[in-house]
Amino acid sequence: MIALNEPTILCVVSFFKGNDFIRECKRQGARVVVLTREKLLTADWARESLADLVAIPGKTTVQSYLAAAIHIARQRRVTRVVALEEYDIVTAAHIREHLCVPGMGTTIARCFQDKLAMRAKAHDRGIPQAEFVPLLNYEAIDEFMKRTSPPWSC
Repeated sequence: MIALNEPTILCVVSFFKGNDFIRECKRQGARVVVLTREKLLTADWARESLADLVAIPGKTTVQSYLAAAIHIARQRRVTRVVALEEYDIVTAAHIREHLCVPGMGTTIARCFQDKLAMRAKAHDRGIPQAEFVPLLNYEAIDEFMKRTSPPWSC
């Protein structure tokens, strides 16, 4: 029987990393479940600290991770969903939203993965950076190229 007061942290990871985090979560009393790609199943995970290691078969997508997370949530009360790699931030946010787990949602998560969104957010906050233009609107690109000397940062 699983203790309901023991938190379960679902870690989403597409590359082998995060063992220190996994061990620390376990040390602090959490159950840790790792969702990863099938080809990483044999990696040197901190297995002594894992409650479960779940492999996503085939080509991994947000939907395949979400299906695995739902399966886990039926058996364990997931209290946190953590991306252990930048690439997985949006996937973890989708899982959080679907499972109604607290934390950053997809709209905010995209700002941590999308370089243009990062630059736009930094620009809005007055953080100095090289001039740039999003490659969306032809008029804006034309104006940028007329007022800015090469090399252009797009």
